[in-house]
Amino acid sequence: IGAEMLVVSEREFRKGRSYEAKVRFGDWQPAAIVTIDFARTHLVIEVDPEQVQDATFLSDDLSSFQVQLKGISKIGGFGFNFLVKQGGRLDHQVGPSITCTNVRALPPPRPAPPPPPHRPFVRSPPVPVGFIHTSRQQCALGGAYYTVAVWNGGSSFRAGVVMAIWRPGAVVTLDFAASMPQPDGIGEMVATHVTSATAHHNNGQPGTLYFKLAEAPDEKNGFAFMGHGGQIHDHPVVSCRIPGQGPSSPSPAAAATIDSTCESLALSYNPLQKWHGGLKVVVAVRSWQPGARVTFRYPTPVSLLEAWSATA
Repeated sequence: IGAEMLVVSEREFRKGRSYEAKVRFGDWQPAAIVTIDFARTHLVIEVDPEQVQDATFLSDDLSSFQVQLKGISKIGGFGFNFLVKQGGRLDHQVGPSITCTNVRALPPPRPAPPPPPHRPFVRSPPVPVGFIHTSRQQCALGGAYYTVAVWNGGSSFRAGVVMAIWRPGAVVTLDFAASMPQPDGIGEMVATHVTSATAHHNNGQPGTLYFKLAEAPDEKNGFAFMGHGGQIHDHPVVSCRIPGQGPSSPSPAAAATIDSTCESLALSYNPLQKWHGGLKVVVAVRSWQPGARVTFRYPTPVSLLEAWSATA
């Protein structure tokens, strides 16, 4: 049933060293009997029956103890406190042996799914000539531009920008001239009927629109507008300026190396979105411990934009 013991804390007392630990299970089975034996580590232990959580204390001897799992566990395991006596100390490299009895048989393995159908290799079509496909995403907030409708020969259009992270007061720039091979003929652009943002004057810069984000985004977590003038296309360079911060730098690495000090939390680091200048990450915590501190170190300077379920 997949037992694993994690040491949460360690303290020194007059009688010996006290440890707080948890045993997690891949398959929690009520009424299962679990024996934890420290004999191979040559330790004499004492378990506090009153501190056993989500399990019923049954018995103990000099180097082992036995519990029976209760009907339900919020963390898929049980917790306990124990004291290592006679000057001993737990070796974190050599843990105790854990045996389980009174468990039901494992279900038969599921049949392997059929292999996916064969898909022949198809070469990607060449990039159409007309736009310079450079880094079109240069906003740390992750803006993505989309066009809804175009009329009047391409000089009038309705469009919007979806933001990965909404930061009121940030100024988002759409530069339609930067990704055109010959931007000399593009004219000045004007934005009207703006929702969830306000249009800023572009100081006569052709092919460029500026928007200041409002307090709340629209239903797409972005803003919408109508534009006039210039030459509309679907590949503007999106950049942004966040109050109190400098220009966007390249986004941090998406991979993470989790230090052994986080072992008791059983962390996993998973990027949800990644763009030039930023990324959005979810950190799963299998063993939630209120008050625990987690430090993230990146090879390049970073700025935290938002955090949920934790205090920065």
